[in-house]
Amino acid sequence: MSRGLYCSNEAVSLVEYCSCDDRALYDCWFDPETKQGYNGWTPAASFEEFQQNNQQRHEDFVNGESEALLFAMIQCNATSEIVGAVSTAPGTPPEFEPDLSIRIFAPYRRQGYGTSAFALAAKYATETLGIAELHAGAYLDNIGSKKMLVRCGFVPLALCPAEKHYLTGEDVFQMDYIYKPMQTVHVPLGDRAYDVMIGSGLLSQCGALIRDALAPQKALIITDENVQNCGYVDSALQSLQAAGVKAECFTLRAGEEHKILASYEGILQACTAFGLTGSDILVALGGGVVGDLTGFAAASYRRGIAYVQIPTTLLAAVDSSVGGKTGLNLPTGKNLVGAFWQPSLVICDTETHATLPPAEYANGVAECIKYGVLWDESLFSALAQGSNVTTEQIARCVALKRDVVVGDERDTGARRLLNLGHTLGHAIEQASSYTIPHGAAVGIGMALMCKAFCPAIYDNVCAALHANHLPTHCDFSVTELFEALSRDKKRMGDDITIIVSLRIGQCELRTLSLSSFKALLEEKL
Repeated sequence: MSRGLYCSNEAVSLVEYCSCDDRALYDCWFDPETKQGYNGWTPAASFEEFQQNNQQRHEDFVNGESEALLFAMIQCNATSEIVGAVSTAPGTPPEFEPDLSIRIFAPYRRQGYGTSAFALAAKYATETLGIAELHAGAYLDNIGSKKMLVRCGFVPLALCPAEKHYLTGEDVFQMDYIYKPMQTVHVPLGDRAYDVMIGSGLLSQCGALIRDALAPQKALIITDENVQNCGYVDSALQSLQAAGVKAECFTLRAGEEHKILASYEGILQACTAFGLTGSDILVALGGGVVGDLTGFAAASYRRGIAYVQIPTTLLAAVDSSVGGKTGLNLPTGKNLVGAFWQPSLVICDTETHATLPPAEYANGVAECIKYGVLWDESLFSALAQGSNVTTEQIARCVALKRDVVVGDERDTGARRLLNLGHTLGHAIEQASSYTIPHGAAVGIGMALMCKAFCPAIYDNVCAALHANHLPTHCDFSVTELFEALSRDKKRMGDDITIIVSLRIGQCELRTLSLSSFKALLEEKL
């Protein structure tokens, strides 16, 4: 019996079987150091004993008595060698054996097959076999295994009870990990590369994730009043302290109107009061305002320290937490002061989105729709249905932004496409004295730009925004908007670069004089 799961883009394949070559199995499971081979959890001192054990398992399977209802080998496509195994047991398992065991053999881990094999096996077990919970263990001093588990979608759960080390006989502790549908998007920027982790329940595990990635002695959490009231700060503090990281919190007043120099100065004063050094970190726990201010403080405190983004809003998760744009507002304009300073890690716990007010959640959806209009028609079509944004869709948005950031980190070329809807959106925010929030303003900006420059998709874009409870128009005149737009940071002399949609999934940059842009809007809107 061989159904098989072959993935041409992966380093490994899964193959189900009921019988196979015992010698091939034994050779793979044979440990030259202990002179033993293993069949499941059963040690075998010789090939003959191994063969007898394996034959008994096959007979049990045929007779319907086997705890190993399915046994799947993980193979390396490049060499056709077996590099690991997955086995499952039906119903309630015996105390000494779990429902599912996954083992990747050490030589293949060292060759780089371990992570892809483990990730594929975990996905297969949960999605195809329907196993509800998948647990894994890693010794506390085994950093490599812990990192592999996290990359494969596992999050730390708790310490396992002490058990005997299989070689030394000494008591050791393991960290228990549980598989969750986590997505990891890697941002490859050389020695400034970082991961964006997206999944459920990550906030309570942020301490271990931060410790393993950065190993700071101290972490200063920057948050705002709204996040403080949700209890997220307590979770983050407890997680960091449990991971051996000394942590404190500094709370800002909430709202775009507080993304100002005074708040920035307050963060810097808190850094000095806590005694942060160059090897310590800031943690931005909140939405875009918190993230932008924290990032700018990290870029400038001691001429630059590391910081971690933990976005608690959908808007920050898909936009401001990734890409390294940091800054603050001046009375004369939005984001006129700032720096490019990439985070060292981004941890997005999707459970925090459940506490967002509906209007704030919709703000994030507006940015997701923007990615669909820019580059992904299928993403746009899915979001236009008006249902909640999935973990996979968040990861898709982050990956789209990642791709353009890696190619244009300093925002001199293609990255400017990310400003779709933002030129008019920022003007709407300012004209409303920030009573119209960022996401809603961007949605209005997209709709107005489509109406003026690509009327063929105007109705579709408006329908998608309306399905997600977002506005598509405002009461400000073109003249009122241009008072704010004239101070836009994207302005270059008397010219401004705008983003124009050609169709859903394709946009382009156009540079116009301010006067021409104003005349076009007055004519079309």
